[in-house]
Amino acid sequence: MIKKAIIIHGTGRSGTTLLNSIISCHPSLGWISGYLDKFPEYPRLSHFNKILDSDFLKFHLRNLKGVPKSAEAYQFWNYYLNNFDNIDFNYTELELSKIKKVVDVIERVMRYSNKDRFLMKITGMSRGALLKHIFDKPYVLYITRDPRAVVYSYYKQRWGYKYDLLTFKNKKQEALIAEYCEKYLSFYYDKNKLMNNDFKFINVSYEKIIKSPITEIDKIFNKVNLDFDISVQRYLKSIYLLKNTNKAYLNKLSKTSLKLMEDKLIYPLTEMKYNP
Repeated sequence: MIKKAIIIHGTGRSGTTLLNSIISCHPSLGWISGYLDKFPEYPRLSHFNKILDSDFLKFHLRNLKGVPKSAEAYQFWNYYLNNFDNIDFNYTELELSKIKKVVDVIERVMRYSNKDRFLMKITGMSRGALLKHIFDKPYVLYITRDPRAVVYSYYKQRWGYKYDLLTFKNKKQEALIAEYCEKYLSFYYDKNKLMNNDFKFINVSYEKIIKSPITEIDKIFNKVNLDFDISVQRYLKSIYLLKNTNKAYLNKLSKTSLKLMEDKLIYPLTEMKYNP
């Protein structure tokens, strides 16, 4: 099993990509790159990750297209585990042997990239039943954001309708908002599978990171037992964090949709102390 791993997780559209881009700057962390996601059978491609070992190159090349970066890597996971998205999978000896191979590949990725600890990002359902077989009590950085902003982002991005825009356009806004609220809630409740002794669960606030990035990222590294490396600090200072995006839904949704959304999301809104 992989020890001391860090898993960035959230509902999707909650800030996982931002957090992953920041945390993956740390020189001790290895990850699955976009290269390996596209060609999962060649873990040696992780050699290219070392391009970013230089602080100078990391700072100047990181955002360029074609430079290896930490990826969500669903093609990689599905190549080795065709049950990766099946949250209720019953693990047989055959499936456990596949998991053992994944562990071996991750260890090779770490060797090829010359890193001490593994970082991954996933969104949506928790996949806790699977992850506990791969990782030995990993840290889970679960990022939360105002669920209304998340649901509106699903709607704005037309989640699930990328290849069926006509159906999206023919549906009423209220029906789509109700659908996206249910999607969000399924993700939100499923995170409970990560809140047990198999994982070191850490809540992270998107809003706090946007407001005080240096302070909050420093706290996160402290919780996962990593130093706040200078390369991460430089990257943080180089990026522009969009503020005041959480309330965009107020001007874009009908009053009926707004009321529907708040009614459906009342539990997470209350639990996470976001004012309805």
